[in-house]
Amino acid sequence: MAEVFLALGSNLGDRRSQLRAAVDELEKAGVHIRQASSLYESEPMYETNQPRFLNAVVQAETNLSPEELLAAAKAVEQRLGRQPRERNGPREIDVDILLYGDEVRATDVLTIPHPRMQERPFVQAPLAEVAGHPQGESPGLLRIEGPLWAATTPAKVRAFVAVDVDERIRKQVARVQNALRPAAGHVKWVDPKLCHLTLAFLGYVAQDRMDGIARACHQAAASMPPFDLSFRGIGAFPRWRGARVLWMGVATGEAPLRALHRELEARLEPLGFEPEGRPFSPHLTLGRFKTPAGPALQESAKPFEHERFGTVRVSELRLMRSNLRPSGPVYSVLEAFPLSPAAPDP
Repeated sequence: MAEVFLALGSNLGDRRSQLRAAVDELEKAGVHIRQASSLYESEPMYETNQPRFLNAVVQAETNLSPEELLAAAKAVEQRLGRQPRERNGPREIDVDILLYGDEVRATDVLTIPHPRMQERPFVQAPLAEVAGHPQGESPGLLRIEGPLWAATTPAKVRAFVAVDVDERIRKQVARVQNALRPAAGHVKWVDPKLCHLTLAFLGYVAQDRMDGIARACHQAAASMPPFDLSFRGIGAFPRWRGARVLWMGVATGEAPLRALHRELEARLEPLGFEPEGRPFSPHLTLGRFKTPAGPALQESAKPFEHERFGTVRVSELRLMRSNLRPSGPVYSVLEAFPLSPAAPDP
């Protein structure tokens, strides 16, 4: 799913109710709200002879494409009674796409990131708040209500289960990334400090389910002895031509890693986490392409295709939290579960 940030605004009618209704309508359209900013009242910026606006920014996840998301936003505006008026004039509701993952595009109908977001305090303040970097007061902008205006469900945690790597592997990741940058084109590189092997992505999970997930992780970890995991070669998904993901592969230790993955899936399934339909493919993600990769990248990658990058000792399983920010994700360890030296080899 793509992470998106949307700006909401209204200066006609019951402004708060309009923003609240927009959140509900977006959910129905497949835009799942994960976080909302406070509500901010702002002076009109371009055409000043109109009522004050109520503004907010929401962070969401969606399977809609950028064009489908734009169509959904326009449909929400129409359902909530927005009338055609002059540009920058008053409006019942306004839903703008600010950011869509790492997308950068400019067409006749859609520009991402939003071309005017940087000049608008009524966007920058709530966006900074959602990103965890609240700003001070701005002239003509007043925070009037906290983020609970948009709350519909209990607080959730974006969680995943992973095996960590050490500093030696992170340095190898950085070395490969630096060598490939000139030929890679438009790539969103993974920060080497954040590299890990994901065994299960859990999505947004209610806090009251976390204890059960922790027990499942503990049971899975206790069933496996520690093992060595080595990394070798790099490759691309789905293939080099038109690649979307660049990865570093696993060599020695793949069998016990797969066994640990199977055990974890078996423990999580009774909790409502269905196993993935595709085969488990262990790897470290090095980067994600904003546009498909060209042939120059494969040529630059040839020296690394069979290189051995090092070995780590896998001695624990980690339950992780992921906080998504416009600048990139921030990971934190919720709990670590030691593998058991007394467990039989898989």
